[in-house]
Amino acid sequence: MFGLVKIAENELRVKEWRLYKTYYCSLCRQIANYSQFSRLMLSYDMVFFALLLETHFNDGNEHCISKKMRRCKKKCGDERIDYAAAASIILQFQKLKNDVIDGEKRKRFAMYAIDSGYRKAAKKYPDMDNTIDEALKQLYVLEGNKCTDYAVLQDYFAGMFHSIVSAAPANDELLDIKGKLVYHVAAWIYLFDMLIDMEKDEKSGDFNAILLNGGKDAQDAVCEILATHINDAEQLSRFLPYSDEVAIIQNIISFGLPSQMKEHNTF
Repeated sequence: MFGLVKIAENELRVKEWRLYKTYYCSLCRQIANYSQFSRLMLSYDMVFFALLLETHFNDGNEHCISKKMRRCKKKCGDERIDYAAAASIILQFQKLKNDVIDGEKRKRFAMYAIDSGYRKAAKKYPDMDNTIDEALKQLYVLEGNKCTDYAVLQDYFAGMFHSIVSAAPANDELLDIKGKLVYHVAAWIYLFDMLIDMEKDEKSGDFNAILLNGGKDAQDAVCEILATHINDAEQLSRFLPYSDEVAIIQNIISFGLPSQMKEHNTF
């Protein structure tokens, strides 16, 4: 949703970089089965989500649906990639819908452009749609009431991702670890996005709990929370059996997230 969960490219091996691009392409192609327009809104965050779901399942023998006569590393048609694609579209639609309700009428076109894809994804995964809809509704109520409790705010956003992962369509004994890991990364996304938007939100008057807690004086406390989420996600990633996917996940957590904070002078 935000595009903040990026790799540290210089810290990846060549084969890991190629695998990351494969996942990006696979997710993009799978999204096209729901909505071509939604491909334009694919974020790095959802590529991380797809990598996490696929960890422990990749056997390297998948066949791309568009290249049935030869082996292809792209995972188009894979049920976990499809699940991530559906999550991406549902999240896009629900976010756009809220923005339109809040008065951002210019986003109506984008919402209508992915409406059919959203309906298709929501019909296939109704529980996921309900989870996202309810979590975002409650989060927006808290924001509308100018809630200043970081723990409560992040819990609605991050808890939503935890629930989505926990309900993933796979017989995966690692779902508990993956759910906890994605919780910390999602909480980091929510708070970091709020942190880097402080100046913009101050000018526009949009909700920002950091500003309500004292602005710049509250930044240090938020940075400590962000560092804790990174550390907790790092610890959880060590419980995942090693694979190239896990190496990329650990790269994102240990190098990608901190580099984002350094880039914005918050680390």
